[in-house]
Amino acid sequence: MDIREGRMNDALQEMLKIDMPKWSLIPVLVAATAGLAGRQDVAQRAAARIREINPTFPQHAKAELSKWQLDDKLLAELLRGLRAAGLDVE
Repeated sequence: MDIREGRMNDALQEMLKIDMPKWSLIPVLVAATAGLAGRQDVAQRAAARIREINPTFPQHAKAELSKWQLDDKLLAELLRGLRAAGLDVE
């Protein structure tokens, strides 16, 4: 995965290609990668979509992402990206 390799712009481009509007994980990944890539315009739109789909997501983001059995480093990076996108994740 490009995020693990520090290639945030590449990761963001891959996330933006995914056409699954009803899968709530997609805006989470877009917000996180855009936040890490410094693309606040994209990150904030994705964060707004997260709030629309699941208003309480920020309060349980770590638990939700942990369901995917991510390694600790990747989980930490995704949470950092969500914070950079403007979400108050715990």
